[in-house]
Amino acid sequence: MQVDPVAGYEDGAARLIGLSTRFETARQPPPHRHRRGQFTYCPDAPLLVQAAERFVVLGPGEAIWIPGGLPHALSARSARTAHNLYVEPGATVLLGDRPMLFRIGGLERELVHTLASSDRRASGQPAHERLIDVFFDRLRPARPVATLAIPADPALAAMQRQWHAGEERLLELSDWANRLALSPRSLQRRITATTGLSFRAWRQRVVLAAGFDPLMRGLPVKVVAADAGYGSASAFVSAFRKAFGVTPGALAEKGATERPGR
Repeated sequence: MQVDPVAGYEDGAARLIGLSTRFETARQPPPHRHRRGQFTYCPDAPLLVQAAERFVVLGPGEAIWIPGGLPHALSARSARTAHNLYVEPGATVLLGDRPMLFRIGGLERELVHTLASSDRRASGQPAHERLIDVFFDRLRPARPVATLAIPADPALAAMQRQWHAGEERLLELSDWANRLALSPRSLQRRITATTGLSFRAWRQRVVLAAGFDPLMRGLPVKVVAADAGYGSASAFVSAFRKAFGVTPGALAEKGATERPGR
C-alpha cells in the first residue's frame, strides 16, 4: 500500500482519509502535492497558503480545498494544529478542480475535527460515512479578504519571497538588476510584464501583504505599520486599503471574531 510522502497517511479505497497534525513554528512541510485533494483547517493560527500562483492568509473561521495534484505550500508564523481531510478524486462534485475557501462555523468545526481524528478502522462504517455526507452538505464557500499573486518568473518569485519574509527590502531596482545580471530597464520590463506594476509599487504591495498574518494574530496596527516601514499608522492604513480593498483593522477583527470560543 502506498504511503503519502508528505502527510504520511496510507492510501487506500476510502473516499476520505483524516489526519490531525501539530506543527511547531520551525517545522513546516516543504512545497508538495498529493494524489488526493486536501481540505485543510487550522483552528488556532492564521494559515499562509501558496497555491495556483496565489498567496492568501486564512483566518481561524476559514478552510481551504486544494485539488489533487496541485503544488502547494502551507505554513504559519506560530505553532499550529492542522486538521486535514484527504479526499479521493471524484468522491464529491462539491469540491472542484481549483482551490476554494470555505466558511467554518461551530458544526463544521466539530465535523472536521471528528473526521480528522477518527480511527482508520471507522472508514466504511455506516455512521462514519453519514458524517462525511453531512460534512460535504454543510460546506459553504467563502471569499478571501486579501490575496497576492505569486509571479510565474522564478527570479521575481524569489524576490517576492524575500520581501515577504522581511529581507532585502531596502535594495533598489538597480541593486536587483546587478544581482540578476540585467539592466534596470530590462528588469523593470520583466516586472511590469509579470505583475503589471512598477518595481516600487510591486514591492510595496508585497510588504503590505506581509502584514496579513500579524494583523490576524492580533498585533496592533501601529506595530505592523512600523515593521512595514511606514512612519505613521494612518499612512499604512491608507496604502493597505488601496492595495487590498480592506482596512487593516477589519482584517484584525476578522481574525479575532473567527477564533474558536469567541
